[in-house]
Amino acid sequence: MAHPKYPYTKEVVNAARKDGMTQTEIGKLCRVQQSIVSGWSKGEILAFIHVIKPLIEKYGTQINKRYSRVYFAYKQHYTINDAVLSLCAEHAESLKTYLDEIYNTPKDFFQVFEKTGIVVSTERNIKKDESGYVVSELSQKEKLLDSAYSEKDSIVQVEGKIIFKYHFQKENNKIGSSKKFTWQRWIIHELGAGELTWVVQRRREIKGNPIDTLYDEAKWKSQIFSPLKPEEIIQRAENYMGRLNEHQYVNDKAVLPFLLRKSFIENGYYIKDIDKILAK
Repeated sequence: MAHPKYPYTKEVVNAARKDGMTQTEIGKLCRVQQSIVSGWSKGEILAFIHVIKPLIEKYGTQINKRYSRVYFAYKQHYTINDAVLSLCAEHAESLKTYLDEIYNTPKDFFQVFEKTGIVVSTERNIKKDESGYVVSELSQKEKLLDSAYSEKDSIVQVEGKIIFKYHFQKENNKIGSSKKFTWQRWIIHELGAGELTWVVQRRREIKGNPIDTLYDEAKWKSQIFSPLKPEEIIQRAENYMGRLNEHQYVNDKAVLPFLLRKSFIENGYYIKDIDKILAK
């Protein structure tokens, strides 16, 4: 696998120059020729992280802070609470051992049921309502997740240059409106050392209505995943796209995988299975 390159090569070299170092001194520190340092300072080439590491260790934090951004964030939690116990009344005594314990993912949450030998049904009950319409009730698993789910808000500062943005849009269901609106955004920051921070944003709501404010950043709540490698984000993104409605999000499914890879490649990250035509 190719060594990752440092996206802020020009910035970190110029920070060292402003600190009084000459190109020759930088070259000796990084064990490269002065002509290579010259190319770095002009932005003509990106340095490999392991080569320019001495400068990153000294000036990298200073560079990252220039690109920091503050997010209204939240974390998902799943808790064995009284509502969960009532849905599993036959096994309540077994579950009480785990009462009020917090789990970060549905997988961790349902491991409790596996440990206690409780089989959770995933089948939905299909029936007709009083008007004769066919309705589908939530499965036991879905009801348990709804009952256990909670969110904890926080304010998070993320450092690192933004290298990718994407907006998901869908039809506005309001009567008389034909405009689409952005309901979800993805933002990716460079964390350094070949790692990234992935921010997934959704519109904040009050009593089911989107927050109405002139301040865009206050409209969004963010889930933040970090640190991740590019290939991890690609895999998670493709899994997510596979769950989206084929008809409603056909354009996103067509363009997002390409745009994600394009951003990583153009910012110096190695992405497998890419054909290259190299200049001579």
